[in-house]
Amino acid sequence: MQEENQCFFFIADYHSLTTHPKPQDLRQNVRQVLAEYLACGLDPEKCTLYVQSDVPEVTELYLLLNMHAYMGVGASNNF
Repeated sequence: MQEENQCFFFIADYHSLTTHPKPQDLRQNVRQVLAEYLACGLDPEKCTLYVQSDVPEVTELYLLLNMHAYMGVGASNNF
């Protein structure tokens, strides 16, 4: 995929706090995921790899989209 397309892969460190709530483990977890991405063959020369918390626009976009496209409990799923 990375040979023919412009690919972006991220390490979801903010998202991981919902399932792995020990912030002190976060740095090691990021390193582990990065090592696994590289071991799977992702090439940083051919694709973009980034950590979610390193790009502030990710959380800014989430906030804006959540305010405008929020579907709370009981909302209709008919699109």
